[in-house]
Amino acid sequence: MNKVGPLLGGLVVAAAGPGMVFMLNALSFIGIIIFLHRWNKPSERKLLPPEQVIGAIRTGLRYMRHSLHVRALLARDFAITICGSAVISLLPLLARNEAGSNSILFGILVGALGLGGLFSGFVLVPRIKNISIEKRVAGAIIVYAIAMIVISFHHGIDILFVGIFTIGTALIIISSSLNFVAYNSVSSWVRTRVVSVHQMMYWGGVAFGSILWGIVAEIWGIPTALIAAAIGLVVGLVTSTRYKLKPLADVDLTPSMHWYMPRTMIDIDDHAEGSVLVEMEFQIDPTHSQEFESAMSDMRSVILRDGAISWELFHDVENPSRYVMMFTSESWTDHLRQHERMTKADLAIEQHAISFHIGKDPPRISHLISEDMSKENQK
Repeated sequence: MNKVGPLLGGLVVAAAGPGMVFMLNALSFIGIIIFLHRWNKPSERKLLPPEQVIGAIRTGLRYMRHSLHVRALLARDFAITICGSAVISLLPLLARNEAGSNSILFGILVGALGLGGLFSGFVLVPRIKNISIEKRVAGAIIVYAIAMIVISFHHGIDILFVGIFTIGTALIIISSSLNFVAYNSVSSWVRTRVVSVHQMMYWGGVAFGSILWGIVAEIWGIPTALIAAAIGLVVGLVTSTRYKLKPLADVDLTPSMHWYMPRTMIDIDDHAEGSVLVEMEFQIDPTHSQEFESAMSDMRSVILRDGAISWELFHDVENPSRYVMMFTSESWTDHLRQHERMTKADLAIEQHAISFHIGKDPPRISHLISEDMSKENQK
């Protein structure tokens, strides 16, 4: 729909001027409001209370910090949109310079952007879906950059139309690929949080880039700004060597629910605000310590990503075969949420770490909850 909008907007601008576009856009929200008011979405029955807003934001950001795939997505979002925003931000100036402030040409160019997006969405994207995300995005970026360079040198209406059409085609390939990665690289419980931050980074890059290229165009001219942005887009492909776009479509992200529910022998309600410490004790063959520690590094990312606020691995100085993993959750409820968040892919990582355990019994797990010592002091 983000390409149908520019097409319709361009037609309305050409026919009735920009004021009508804003009026129709405002009126369109009435239908959305009515739909949301009448929409009765079936709610899932959950045993745990809903998260508080601030806590949910904090947990979502923690997940993104400890997820390599999400960090890569956000870095690429910003790198691509800073330079890719040059055409969108300078499009009114291109139209003005060619037709002397004629809004009709601007509407036609915006429509060309939308037409390119529609052509890409209905014709190109279905035909290149078997190409890897990385190659798809890289190819679209190169096409985008070439089109920017072409329109920077040629300002004829026909060249502008074809160039903007091509940019619209490349843009929908890039944006749909980034959206696909955002939606398919995370667990369902955090998906909306990741997608919202992805959108924030995407449009934040557009906003920052628009300011940047507006300043460059004011000082050195529009052609220089477009050429510099095109070079920046291509140079930005270097980020793909470190930050690769990897949708986890082949990874099982369904909840595993394999963590057992601990038997509580104290009143948890009296410790509702207390932090929780979980200990897991391993007996490891010292000759395999390095491999075990590497496996536990992967385990660390999983546990911190799913809600723990700290994680450490301790090695017994008196018994080289003994390791103790400890992690802390903000509260008992938050720890129980971790039980629900562990996926089958996480289970495989955990089982790999446990495979180094040589004890007769499974690794010993303990749950401890902090006492509120202020109550004792008040007594």
